[in-house]
Amino acid sequence: MPTKPETLNLLGEDEQHHIIFTEISYLGHGTYDCDISIRSNGFACEKDFAFDNDEYFLAKLKEVCTNQTGEAELTDLQSDNYLKIQAFGADTLLVTGLILEEQPYTQALEFAFTTQYPMIERFLSEFTRVIRATH
Repeated sequence: MPTKPETLNLLGEDEQHHIIFTEISYLGHGTYDCDISIRSNGFACEKDFAFDNDEYFLAKLKEVCTNQTGEAELTDLQSDNYLKIQAFGADTLLVTGLILEEQPYTQALEFAFTTQYPMIERFLSEFTRVIRATH
């Protein structure tokens, strides 16, 4: 049974860069569905996004924050869509991703922006809260 919707924000270094997850719903069996809004400078999209690797993503993102190396990828194993957070420097992380739409025509948004560790740590805390509330 789906749980109540949640919202998460992953902010970049300014208002021109962000990812907002809204209407996050747990569908069961480790699968989540949500609406995603991405803005990366002049590029933007709003799309349905699903993910099913919540615990793995959480573990990898904690490692990135603790060790300031590595990467964490949020994805649905049945899809090409993903969001990746990579350690990029002493104080900076690189957020990249790909969002595809195949109906009625194939379109894609491939994006990248940087953010700082405090923003990722806040996102990690919020993501953990949402995931823990569903189990």
